Amino acid sequence: MLAFLNRGGCVVAVGELGKNLPAEVHGKLFAHPLLLRTTELHASAFANGPQVTMKGAPDMAINLQRVDSGCAVHLVRYDYDEDRDEVPVLPLLDIDIRVQGDFRMAKVFSPTGEVELTDTTKNGVHHLQLRNVPVYCVVLLQGKN
Repeated sequence: MLAFLNRGGCVVAVGELGKNLPAEVHGKLFAHPLLLRTTELHASAFANGPQVTMKGAPDMAINLQRVDSGCAVHLVRYDYDEDRDEVPVLPLLDIDIRVQGDFRMAKVFSPTGEVELTDTTKNGVHHLQLRNVPVYCVVLLQGKN
C-alpha cells in the first residue's frame, strides 16, 4: 500500500487499518498525506467523485472487475418482492461508469438472455442503459486499443 501511495495513489481507509504491521511501517502509512482516514465512507471522499452513479435507488450491488478483455460490470439486484416471492425484472436501469481504458463496445450476459443494452461514451464515462434487468447480469466493456 505504501508503494501505491508513493506513486501518487490515494487510499481511503474506513475503520482499523494495518494493526498487524510493524510499528515503523504503520507509522509511515498513517503519516502519508494521500491516506484519508474516516469513520464513514461517502462518494465525495474518492478522487473525481464516485466511479458509478445511477438514476433512482435500486437495491443492488455493482462490482467492477478488470479482466483480460476489458472490464466486467457485475450487477446483483436485491429488491426482493415478498408478495410475489421474487426479484422482479427491472424495466429500465441507467448507470454511468467512469473507468480507465478505451472500450469500444459493450455486451451483456444474463441467465435469462433477455437484457437489452445501449452503451454510449462521453468524456470517459460510459452510460449504460439496460432494459429487462433480472436478478443478475454482467456487462462486459471491451475492445481496448
